[in-house]
Amino acid sequence: PYRVDEIHGGNLNHAFCVRGADNRPDAQHRTFFLKHAPEHIKCLGPEYPCDGNRACVEARALRAYNAIAPHLVPTLLHFDEPRRAMVLGFLEEHELLRETLARGAPCDVHLRDVARFMALTHVATRRGAADAERREEEMANPAMCAITAADVFAKPLDRSDATNRRSAAVEAEA
Repeated sequence: PYRVDEIHGGNLNHAFCVRGADNRPDAQHRTFFLKHAPEHIKCLGPEYPCDGNRACVEARALRAYNAIAPHLVPTLLHFDEPRRAMVLGFLEEHELLRETLARGAPCDVHLRDVARFMALTHVATRRGAADAERREEEMANPAMCAITAADVFAKPLDRSDATNRRSAAVEAEA
């Protein structure tokens, strides 16, 4: 038997921790991260469509990153393309960097890992590197770039945008 718990906090995708529900010694090895990309922006609802193919690009990227820096990214265990769902190794002891930063906790180790990942990725994917052009083409995601430009950089500054919600307590600063 398995226990499934939703992981909250993501904006685009549904995320779940799937854990072996028994007390067997190998139960830890039966814990997975399940991620599903709906055809809309999860936090905004179905009236805000978003191409589910973003999951295909992410799966290709994870496969590439697993080859480049396997110790720095979760392991992609399975990808179901028609359902836009992926199963990854669950990072049991990890915390999101934004949560570490919000707590004001030291994050030197995290930053070292981010820098190492960026360096390894740059060396493997820079122009002139083996397969760099093919990888760039496989991982291009203009739809996600457009959503990021609009929903992360533009809409938060537009007071009239319906998705730009804020409490009255921060209205003056907003």
